[in-house]
Amino acid sequence: KIKKKAKTMKKVLHRTKMLSETFYHFVNNEWFFAADNTLRLEASLSPADQQRFACSPRGLEWDPYFDDFQFGLQKWVLKDDV
Repeated sequence: KIKKKAKTMKKVLHRTKMLSETFYHFVNNEWFFAADNTLRLEASLSPADQQRFACSPRGLEWDPYFDDFQFGLQKWVLKDDV
């Protein structure tokens, strides 16, 4: 039983280290994103073109984005069966 717990703990520590090393740069820096150019582009379009080329960042839905990000992280980085 102790060997099984040790093996599980070793796996957890390995995954933690891998994640820490992989995402160190992104976790330990501050990121700011500006959409000024995109907003100017949108404002320059006619209403018909705004409909046709829906490029506004205002409607970005962050919850589904992070759901997809988490899924990709689990599947492709952690190699989990999801």
